[in-house]
Amino acid sequence: MRRRTRAFTSLDLIIVVGTVILAGLVLPHLARSKARCGCGPRCLSNLKQVALAFRMWANDHGDAFPMQVPESNGGSLESVSKGTVLSTFLVMSNELISPKILACPRDTGRTRTNQFAGLTQKSISYFVGLDLSPTNRNGILIGDRNISVGRTLANGLISVADPATVSWTVSIHQVNGNVALTDGSAHPVTTFGLQQLLGNSGQTNRFVVP
Repeated sequence: MRRRTRAFTSLDLIIVVGTVILAGLVLPHLARSKARCGCGPRCLSNLKQVALAFRMWANDHGDAFPMQVPESNGGSLESVSKGTVLSTFLVMSNELISPKILACPRDTGRTRTNQFAGLTQKSISYFVGLDLSPTNRNGILIGDRNISVGRTLANGLISVADPATVSWTVSIHQVNGNVALTDGSAHPVTTFGLQQLLGNSGQTNRFVVP
């Protein structure tokens, strides 16, 4: 018995040609979008590692992050209240292993260091959220420092009552940015995405930006 071979029909040809044309239209667009974002995987990896260090530290300190623990008990409460993030990362040196991950590879305004003894604010690319606990799993724990409030680049201690006033600046990730949540996940987000995350918190968000 002879096996019948299915012929290549006109419909098949249309489908193949349509798929090729669609790929030609979509793939360049995705490539351009990725290039505009500039959110490299190394930055996301850094943020995940730092967020994990926060959670590890909290596990050993009564489920509290350094920002909620007084300095007399090994935390950084007083320092962050004055607008500096340096001590927060210094007290987590055992969990962070290396201070190199505190500087985004795309942040030309920061200098990476291999030693905690040489760590300064100029070696830190990430802001820190002040009022979060490990149980608030969807809050922004850390994020890229190219954040602005009212079109002014943020620095030091800031309070955000209206998420609509917050945006990313053009520096570092080209009007985009990365954040890590208290659950340990890291995400590239647009300004709109950042505003949504802030709005979902249901409170005034306080950050310290290096």
